[in-house]
Amino acid sequence: MDASVKASSSSSHSLPELPANRVSAACNHPDPFSGVALPLQYENRGLTLKIRYHTLETLPPEHFDWAFHLVKSNLYEQYVAAKDTGWSDDDKRAEMQAENPRYLIAFDETAPTTTPPRPVAFCYFQFTLEDDCEVPNAETTSDTSKADKSADKKRGSEEVVAFEKSQTSVKKPRIDSDTLQHDPKVAKPTREAIAPDDDDEDYEDVEDEKIPVVYCYELQLESDARGKGLGAYLMNLIEEVGTAWGMRKVMLTAFKSNVSAMAFYKRLGWV
Repeated sequence: MDASVKASSSSSHSLPELPANRVSAACNHPDPFSGVALPLQYENRGLTLKIRYHTLETLPPEHFDWAFHLVKSNLYEQYVAAKDTGWSDDDKRAEMQAENPRYLIAFDETAPTTTPPRPVAFCYFQFTLEDDCEVPNAETTSDTSKADKSADKKRGSEEVVAFEKSQTSVKKPRIDSDTLQHDPKVAKPTREAIAPDDDDEDYEDVEDEKIPVVYCYELQLESDARGKGLGAYLMNLIEEVGTAWGMRKVMLTAFKSNVSAMAFYKRLGWV
């Protein structure tokens, strides 16, 4: 059976002009997926799944523990084998609870009603700001929190590959010229605040401007949920929510030694 394409409920929202405000708006919205056309459910190749969105505050502790142990089960050997990363339970837990973590968790809905739905896959991501370039080098990152050090250690490793997708269909916010001239509380937008068309004039050039992105830190599936299109569907959801909130890119990293992940992202058009 083809994957379900039932329309989900949608709500309109106006996008803030400045990158930091877009990130803040997405983080503060109770349901950032409400404006995404793809449904938070998946029916395909024997899977009948409901996908739930969680912040760290709404994520049940048992589901966080499951997600942590799934990462460890799937990637422990690759972390240990990488000479400049290594594995630490404490560091990985801290990374997965870093500032504004967001989770999509897919649950198997076919279990008996007396049994809690079983989680089979998850995606851990953040709405955040990044330099408009490839993955930042860990040595030049200014944030020194334990969680960020853990993430940056992997992202700056020579043994990982950075992937990204530009959001070509990002909505293009506009600011009224009169508002810019007469309202001192409204900052003049930078080039990154308005889609970078050649004919846009209402911006100031700012070098090294950070851009709003969706950063996918983890995409992990249980073994019996793989090879059924679920991973691609979860990444489609991440791309769609990025587009809905005006994020300029979706970014992630993968270990070079993870041959299946490398092939997966390249097949989906990531570069």
